[in-house]
Amino acid sequence: MKRTLLSSLLLAVIFTSFAFSAEVKFPDHTGYCNDYVKVIGTEYSAKINALAAEVEETTGAELAVAAVRSTYPLDSKSYAVQLFEKWGIGKKGKDNGLLILFVKKDKRVEVEVGYGLEGIITDGFAGSVLDKYVLPEFKNNDYGRGLYLAMLAFSDKIMKEYGSKPQTKLEQINLNLYSVFLAVSVIIFVFFLAFLGRTWTGSLIAGIFGAVIGFFLAGIAGIFIGFIIGLFISEGGYYGGYGGWG
Repeated sequence: MKRTLLSSLLLAVIFTSFAFSAEVKFPDHTGYCNDYVKVIGTEYSAKINALAAEVEETTGAELAVAAVRSTYPLDSKSYAVQLFEKWGIGKKGKDNGLLILFVKKDKRVEVEVGYGLEGIITDGFAGSVLDKYVLPEFKNNDYGRGLYLAMLAFSDKIMKEYGSKPQTKLEQINLNLYSVFLAVSVIIFVFFLAFLGRTWTGSLIAGIFGAVIGFFLAGIAGIFIGFIIGLFISEGGYYGGYGGWG
């Protein structure tokens, strides 16, 4: 009697599991950014699409974002795994795909990574990205920005590994501030030499300094331009002093 009851329960569980699995309907893959619940927005959808396209073109890795309402009857992790497999994210033979799944009902994010990227996007790194970039934005209900920042962090890591790192907005801002700082510094230094040095040595040093700064600001072309500007300003101070002395 007990065996019959246990067997019946086991069969019921098995048939129920099959029934639930049969009810799961995965959405069709429409591109890099798949927003089925309209939470990402056109701005960040465009940014995600552009970024994923750049990563694929440069490294061959395929990245995708999916925003769904619910994963019932599956848990979010199982749903992410099966959706990843159904869509076939990643190049055949390389398995270099990555899926960011957002479940609106649970406000949960899952990151599924193919074997080819597991050495780059580790579980620890993925967790830190979610904690640092996604959760703060989700608290403000800014799901599109949170998912985009996650995609940006993952793309950045992958591109670094392949030797072609994209420049993020934060890096662009820092670079602009650095350029402004260098420009102000060279102006102050050159005028200091012009008014205090008033020698050919001072002019030469100003020219060299201008060439160095010019290289950092404008590359090879900036070396010549920076040298001439530094030399000109400093020589102006030299001749002015000479004329006063005469």
